[in-house]
Amino acid sequence: MKVKVFSVLLLLIPSLLFAFTVSGSEAQTTQVNFSEYSISFHSINSVLNVGTTTMTISNATFNGTVSGQFKVMKQTATYLVSEGKTTHVNGTLTVHVNQDGFVSVSSPIPLTEVEVSTDSQNEVVWAGAPSSEVQGYAYINGTGTLTAYFLNGISMDKIELNVSAEGNFTLPINYTVNEPSLTIKSTSESEITVELNGFERYHSGNFMMNGSSYINIGGVNYSLSTSYFEGKYVPSMIWRAMTTGVIVGNGAEVNYMNVEFFGVNGTEAGFVRSMFVSNEGQIGFASNSFQHSRLLIVRYEGVSLLSGPTFTIESNGVKVMVVYNHDNVSTTAYVKGIHKVQHGLLVKIFVNSSSYLFVNSSNATTVPQVKPQLTHVNIKVNSTIYNALEADINASGYALFNLTVQNGSFLLYKNVNGAINSGKPRGLLHFE
Repeated sequence: MKVKVFSVLLLLIPSLLFAFTVSGSEAQTTQVNFSEYSISFHSINSVLNVGTTTMTISNATFNGTVSGQFKVMKQTATYLVSEGKTTHVNGTLTVHVNQDGFVSVSSPIPLTEVEVSTDSQNEVVWAGAPSSEVQGYAYINGTGTLTAYFLNGISMDKIELNVSAEGNFTLPINYTVNEPSLTIKSTSESEITVELNGFERYHSGNFMMNGSSYINIGGVNYSLSTSYFEGKYVPSMIWRAMTTGVIVGNGAEVNYMNVEFFGVNGTEAGFVRSMFVSNEGQIGFASNSFQHSRLLIVRYEGVSLLSGPTFTIESNGVKVMVVYNHDNVSTTAYVKGIHKVQHGLLVKIFVNSSSYLFVNSSNATTVPQVKPQLTHVNIKVNSTIYNALEADINASGYALFNLTVQNGSFLLYKNVNGAINSGKPRGLLHFE
């Protein structure tokens, strides 16, 4: 439909443009939860060497505030494992999970490892010498499975329990177990460096391990989703990769995951990076199992999170996820400006190039920029004739245009099908 918009010159204003604002600021403080665990279980059973079992566990953890890369000490201990007395255990496995990912486990059977699986990605929460009270961090995207490992003599058994990202969970335990005897064979200590660089949105990413690139993710190997973060489901971008046979012998499987979370006005709120390596096998009389987990949870303090109606639209050939709630917007795109208009928000975003979106609680759509045909005319309003600038616009749906006035401020009128109506300069014109 063709619509005429008249600007009537009165005082002084340079142009008719939307005044875009973006509230909030980039976070100044980085909160980090980091853990790296390795668990190796090696057993030899032969006529000449019966029941020789060793278990090696490495751990490096850090929880605190940082401003860049940081260093963590890694402790490694190797144990000789032998069978002990058999006992019957009757009690309750208790798990508590906070929305920030903190996990605590109380078990009537001393545990050597606690693992969480969520969205097909495994993470070691804790590993060490057998203990009945353990704690650590995990990223759980809504729901997951917690696996508690324990030594049953010279074998490793496990208990599984369904958990969610926040709450208390219990499981009755009624089990006969052989209490093992552990002797420390050796200990060592080393230092590792942890980088804090997240993945750049709408770009490919490289997963790295031990300074070598085992996986290159190119092209558009990411996905858009809403993911759980700090108690809310927020817009996110997810990178995943898997490879085999490159870390620990044949059959080793390596799974990588990186999730970037976005808050109000598209501000980066944090990210999670997880790597999990597993390998099990037997050669002759020797059986081996190996697990390696590295988890980094990063939160940028000061970023507001938003959950609400969620939309996925296409802008400049790229998919964009948008969440709207009470005149606030969160998105996977870069936000360059926001203007409150009738019935929603006009949002200027950047993905490859700039574009505009209109979003409210029931709709999100791209807004094309149109170029009006401009003519100087005289119009009569309430028996008064004014010199005016006529902008002739041919558009349907939502449209955005610039109208520049050389001198004076303005009154704005719409001419729809010959009827001149007062417009609303602060609103987005909706052509019906």
